[in-house]
Amino acid sequence: MSPPWRQPFQTALERNAPQVEVQVGTVSPEGVPAVRTVVLRGFSPEGCPYFFTDLRSRKANHLAENPKVALHTWFPLTKEQFRLNGKATLHGWRAEGAWAELRRHAWEGLDAESRRAFVGPPPGRTLVTPVAVEVPPSPPQEFVLVAVDVTEADWLSLGPPVTRAGFRLIGAGWVQQSLTA
Repeated sequence: MSPPWRQPFQTALERNAPQVEVQVGTVSPEGVPAVRTVVLRGFSPEGCPYFFTDLRSRKANHLAENPKVALHTWFPLTKEQFRLNGKATLHGWRAEGAWAELRRHAWEGLDAESRRAFVGPPPGRTLVTPVAVEVPPSPPQEFVLVAVDVTEADWLSLGPPVTRAGFRLIGAGWVQQSLTA
């Protein structure tokens, strides 16, 4: 059974397509929060929202050290906000089964310029001289899918009517509450 927050989130994604950006919050090993924007790519076979990152990025380093993650998005067309908290899992070159297939398919769906970012110099480094790189046909080690196993969600709809709901995974079941806006 799908979590109760997923259907309104999926509906908002479809209404605001084709590209939905979310803010991803992580915490560095030193305890410093970091937020950045990524493109939400969809749902994994297990139903987890996922996005891509470079294994050499600070984001990947943060998540490897502390997998707690927060996603936030605002859907302007439908006037909805979703905040999702959970645990991130990185699926890289050792991915198996459905994750390996999803990773391969995701790589093939990227344009050449996006692929090039994963095989060039590591993200965030000083660029002295542009580097010409060959883009491989299959995903390189640096190309990682990040799945978020959501354990808590908050959905605010500015309506009309204005509504807000909270969802929390407790044990194996979800608890849903209506909240004040």
